[in-house]
Amino acid sequence: MDVEICDLEIKEMTKYRLKQFGKWLTRQIAWLLVMTIVANILNVFVAPRKAQAVDANDHMFLFWTNCAAPPTGWTVVSDEAGEAFYDATNGGLFPRGNSSYSRMAGGALTHTHTATVTAAASTATATRKATGTGTNDANTHTHTGSASVDSISSLPAYKNICVIRYDNGIPNGDAAIPNGAVAIFDAAPPSGWSDYSATFGTYYIRGNSTSGGTGGSNTHQGTGHTISNITLSATGTGTILQYSGSGAFASPNTHTHTVNNQTSDTPDTQPPYITIILGQKTTADGPIPNGMIAMFDDTDSSVGFSVAGWTRLSDVGGPFYQRFLKVTGAYGTTGGSTEHTHAVINTTSNAGGGTVATGTTVQSNIGSHTHPVTITLANGTNTNIPPYTDVVIAKKETVITALTTDSGSYPTLGQTITVNSTVNNYHASTNLSNTYIDYVIFIDANSNGRPDAGETYITNNCAGSGAWASGNYTHQTTGVNVDFGGSTNDQWSCTNTNFPSNTTYTLWARWWDGTSYSYNIYYDKGSVTFTSVPTLTEILFLALVGCAVFLGVRTGVIKIRKNGSIGPKDIKNPPNKNIPPIEILGEKNHQTRYINSKFEARNPKRVVSIDGISRRAKSVV
Repeated sequence: MDVEICDLEIKEMTKYRLKQFGKWLTRQIAWLLVMTIVANILNVFVAPRKAQAVDANDHMFLFWTNCAAPPTGWTVVSDEAGEAFYDATNGGLFPRGNSSYSRMAGGALTHTHTATVTAAASTATATRKATGTGTNDANTHTHTGSASVDSISSLPAYKNICVIRYDNGIPNGDAAIPNGAVAIFDAAPPSGWSDYSATFGTYYIRGNSTSGGTGGSNTHQGTGHTISNITLSATGTGTILQYSGSGAFASPNTHTHTVNNQTSDTPDTQPPYITIILGQKTTADGPIPNGMIAMFDDTDSSVGFSVAGWTRLSDVGGPFYQRFLKVTGAYGTTGGSTEHTHAVINTTSNAGGGTVATGTTVQSNIGSHTHPVTITLANGTNTNIPPYTDVVIAKKETVITALTTDSGSYPTLGQTITVNSTVNNYHASTNLSNTYIDYVIFIDANSNGRPDAGETYITNNCAGSGAWASGNYTHQTTGVNVDFGGSTNDQWSCTNTNFPSNTTYTLWARWWDGTSYSYNIYYDKGSVTFTSVPTLTEILFLALVGCAVFLGVRTGVIKIRKNGSIGPKDIKNPPNKNIPPIEILGEKNHQTRYINSKFEARNPKRVVSIDGISRRAKSVV
């Protein structure tokens, strides 16, 4: 006879099967979560990183007004002996442009000249000593002479200022130039900078331990050389006519002349110079502006200062080549010389005379006389050159002029972010080939506009997230070519599927030459922000947790007991051991009947077990 299974037993068996399925599903969720966590951890360590090449010998120099308080990351190099712009003997040193760097490359605090003294021919009278008192004119004679020339300062009109050096080579990024720094420009300083030329005044720049002191002169210190100890030699040259009138001549015997001290003129003594504009950073730390001119201590000619983002201005033929820096507020006027010329001094000697020998026995006196005297000061070598340090001078002439995203917000998971940028090459004649642009999307924890070590960033091609380190990037574009005077656009995109937080992100870009990531940088740009949604991992994690809780409650793993209910511990096995395993048969009609300990399905084509595993039904008798 047919036996109907009561509804209670079917419910109990359903709960039992669901509980078993829930345990299986919970294990799968746990494994999925473990694998997700492991994958994210591995992503941090295996994210691609670009190799770096740091040239520690090359640093940027700027000017600073307070030597006692240099900005962070910079060192004053003009306040102690042996530094780039200070010398134990010469004190502060002047910067001079050249094709390579050399500390205390030449020059002197003072200069002098070699004097040449000549005495022109003179007519004198001779008196016979032995017989007679008549006189005869002496024939012409001359003298050679000598003199001493004092030393005069070689320093042009200068003003002291501190010189600072960046500790880690060449700064980059949105905080590269500290507030208060002073740099060189060939045009009006850009926004965020003020014209410092008027404040500085019309002076040559001299590095020193304190700022503001002035000295020197552009016109020989306003005074000429003192020429002293001028003497005409004791032995003259020439002949004196004999008194007897016989036509015989006598040679002049020794006599000397003195000459009063003389003073030279005061010519222009400026060294070779180029006039410049000074600008001072007046807002918060910011990027290197295009057009800024800076000094560098380039020392390794094998690599040299070949940063393509900078145009060298101090190589042979360049406007700064072997020229000193003269601040006037206008750029480009050149002048000066390595040496100067003094005018010839013409004077007359003091009177002098002596004795001459006439024949073999008779002596005659040469009468008192003077000589016209000429004093010439030799030009000398480098008499206009003060103590200096040679530096490489270069101008920033590349820039990322545009860096944007196609939207300011990406609120939907899986949304595509499209990035556009434009790079410009302002070089006058240099094409840039096969360059790189690196992009980093990151969470700017310290709000400085550029990624710092340890900050969370989106890894390569937006595959995940990790802790940023130098050389990491979200996207890299290679093979970027920009002709001189031209520009190139770049575009790329990725989805926000793996962004770690629903927050504001900063997009930062670096354009470089692909050779040295920390050295050959054209330009950095940041501070492009947008918002995005959490990652799929976070959403999946929350969904799986919710699902696990739901199944736990449904299956009894998470117990919510009510009075009179049957808990999972009561149905570990079917309540009636005489009842064979129950299977729900059919796809639409899930009724099962037992007939004489045998069962049949109303739909025999398919049998679906309660744990979700399907199989074909077997014939039953």
